[in-house]
Amino acid sequence: MSRLAELRHRPPMRPDGRLTDLYAVATLALIPLSAALHLVLPPRFSYDSDTLQRIAAGEYTPLEDTSYLYVGRIYSHLGMADRPWAAMVLGLALAALALYPAMVRARGTASLPVYALVGLYVLTASVYLGQYSKDIWAVPVILVVLLAGHGWRGELAIVATTVVYASFLRSYWFLILAVYLGLRVLTASALLRRRVLLGVAGVLAGVTLLSPALLGTDIQSVRTSVNLDRALSADAATAISSMQLPGGVVGDVVENAVTFVELVVPLPLLAQGSPVYGAYFLGIALIWGMYARATFVGPGRLFDGRPAAAADLRSVRAALFALAVVVTQGFFEPDYGSYLRHLTPVMPLVLAVTVGRAGSLFLGPPPPAPAGPAAPDGLPDLTPSSERGTPPGGAHA
Repeated sequence: MSRLAELRHRPPMRPDGRLTDLYAVATLALIPLSAALHLVLPPRFSYDSDTLQRIAAGEYTPLEDTSYLYVGRIYSHLGMADRPWAAMVLGLALAALALYPAMVRARGTASLPVYALVGLYVLTASVYLGQYSKDIWAVPVILVVLLAGHGWRGELAIVATTVVYASFLRSYWFLILAVYLGLRVLTASALLRRRVLLGVAGVLAGVTLLSPALLGTDIQSVRTSVNLDRALSADAATAISSMQLPGGVVGDVVENAVTFVELVVPLPLLAQGSPVYGAYFLGIALIWGMYARATFVGPGRLFDGRPAAAADLRSVRAALFALAVVVTQGFFEPDYGSYLRHLTPVMPLVLAVTVGRAGSLFLGPPPPAPAGPAAPDGLPDLTPSSERGTPPGGAHA
């Protein structure tokens, strides 16, 4: 019997829980979906892409925003200035690459919320990453967070890639890095959710208190100044604004705390009364609802008080880095459209925590444990051979 006939007549195999079929479908859908969407989406979804292409072609040189300049020159050096299809393929290839380590280690049978979260990532990546984009260059940072080995070299790799991205493209990623490292210190010995939540509260208060001395103005004015220049744009309808509470610094801290909550549960979008913004609400609520279920409130939550050495280090890193991103976005994000765009390259971190969490509400029962030694998870490990005996979250974590 030929190999093809053997495969055709072989009984169906049980799912191995690695979600490989879902990953394959997701990656195969990226390019045709992106091409179709960019034919029908309003022009506002391509404003940044058009600007970057003009820079890459040498038709425009921004005098103040060096991040656009650097990204435009990257596309120019890659020979993509007049090849938007190549920029689309590059962005979607990076999106698929980031999705792989987020899903390959998951166990169990995916249920509807898992399909919804993966589908949301495919949709937003098709829209925001399938073009000339600054956001795709955050993907290397996300990949390092997902793949870095144990020990100080793994943390150093995360620090180095984040510093490079922050230095050339988005300076507020320095704050993301600082928040992440602070949360790592707080959870170095035990994964206590109260420590994480107190750390978040400390960041909200600390940044609010220190920003006048460091920036020369209060942190709220950064977002306000951006939105003033966009009063007549299409993004103005979903602009994120502060509540202007009285009480001085205390009122400012409360304002920033409320803004953070509104990023996680975007109720202002519902107030627009639009089906489109209602879909935005559902998508964002799905992301952070699944994240909260897997990390803080679910029966199989990550932050359950266990010793850090007993936890999966990659899940801890992914959870804390994703949290650091949304906390920092609460200070600077001008509108919900930009928020979802900037959140798209970070979504693999949320997927890694939610889809890959054993005992999560959103996974079916895990398959029976195979006899003998456990199979490897298929992920490359950046750990030097001299350190591979160190347990996850051990003395070097």
